[in-house]
Formats: sequence, C-alpha cells, structure tokens
Amino acid sequence: MQIGIATGLDGSANFYLFKINDLKKHIIAKCPNFKIIDKSKTKDDAKREQQPLNQILYGPPGTGKTYNTLNKAIEIIENRVVDETEDRAQLKVSFDEYRKSGQIEFITFHQSYGYEEFVEGIKATTVNEQISYDVVDGVFKKLAEKAEKTTETVKKR
Repeated sequence: MQIGIATGLDGSANFYLFKINDLKKHIIAKCPNFKIIDKSKTKDDAKREQQPLNQILYGPPGTGKTYNTLNKAIEIIENRVVDETEDRAQLKVSFDEYRKSGQIEFITFHQSYGYEEFVEGIKATTVNEQISYDVVDGVFKKLAEKAEKTTETVKKR
C-alpha cells in the first residue's frame, strides 16, 4: 500500500509518494515529536502491548483493587482484554481454575504483613511440650522458587 502526502498547497505544491513502511521509518527517523498510531491494530492488541506482567494494585480500601485483580489475572494469562460486559461469574470460574492449577497466586497485603510472612521467617512449634524453631519460607520466596523451577523445566524442553 502507498500513501501520498501533499505539502505547500497554498503555494507551489509538492507531492510525495511513500510506501507505508518507508513513511513510518522516515517519520521515526526525522520527526521525533510525532507518534505513529497504527489504526490497523485492534484495541486488544494495543492494550496487550501495554500490559505489564508484574503489577501492583494499590490504593485506599474500597477502590476496587481486589475486584480488578481477577480481570488483570485473566488478561495476562489469556493474553486478551477483559471487557466490562463479560459475565463476572464465568470470569470467577476461570480465575478459580487458574488458581487451582497454580497459575495464579492471590495475596492481599495488610499493614501488619511483615518480612517473615512474605520472604522468610522463624516459626516456633511445640511437640510433646518441646519447642522447636524452624525457618519457614514466605509466600514470595515460594513463588520465586516455583517460577525458577518452571523456567528450568521450560528451558529443558
């Protein structure tokens, strides 16, 4: 496909004919203040390109963080955009299936949530009136180790 650009229409006109990719390359190289908006991409493609895999939803209570976690997780795993009109009950079923399979781990942080619960801590246990102290992995450490094992398994394939 080609596109024509006319300049100087109020005086002597110049007309340039470009192939689309050549025009994009020229604009990128010569016009740093211009942004190319590719309308051939769908709304889903554009949002997917901007979708970071690691996200933290934060804000005061009641602002929808927990509610939106479900949508964000589905969007990342299924590589699509969740529309507001989709059946929430069906999304919840999918979310729960992903949790059962180990693809999603859902953590709600509380202000009292400490390093010990998140990374690693010492936990006291009593057996037959004897106290023992064990080092216990926190949820983040467990997830990191699981991700590392999964990555190693994928690399071996």
